[in-house]
Amino acid sequence: MWYIYNLAANQFSAFQFGQAGDIPVAADYDGDLKADIAVYRDGNWYIQRSRDGFIGIQFGQVGDIPVPAYYDSDLKTDLAVFRLSNGTWYLNRSGLGFTAAQFGSSTNKPVPTDYDGDGKADIAVYRNGFWYIQRSQLGFSAFGFGNASDLPITNVFVP
Repeated sequence: MWYIYNLAANQFSAFQFGQAGDIPVAADYDGDLKADIAVYRDGNWYIQRSRDGFIGIQFGQVGDIPVPAYYDSDLKTDLAVFRLSNGTWYLNRSGLGFTAAQFGSSTNKPVPTDYDGDGKADIAVYRNGFWYIQRSQLGFSAFGFGNASDLPITNVFVP
């Protein structure tokens, strides 16, 4: 069950979507600047788009971690997964198509976001207090920040 509070309209709504065990992956998948209700389940994406309606897409496999983000800067959230078994990122970019990149390992936590301010999410992982980032414009970067037991939280870079 999704419970949504619209601050602008001061309204509450509830929406049944998904099932127990699904991973919520709400984001703007249709580019209308409104978050869409979405879940990831065993390699399948179920998305209730605010403008374009429902869609189900198979992308990924059991055990993958969903990492949706704006990987191609077209203002539509792209489907993406991080495969723990081989440390590979699989990106299905809405504007630029499919790509894969090996970056990380099974002990990493994926932390994609726009680290260099170019409007594209960068692939990145956090491991034991260290951040490893493959920036789309500025290349590789690594730095220590945090403790091994910390939970990394990312946000979009705003210049």
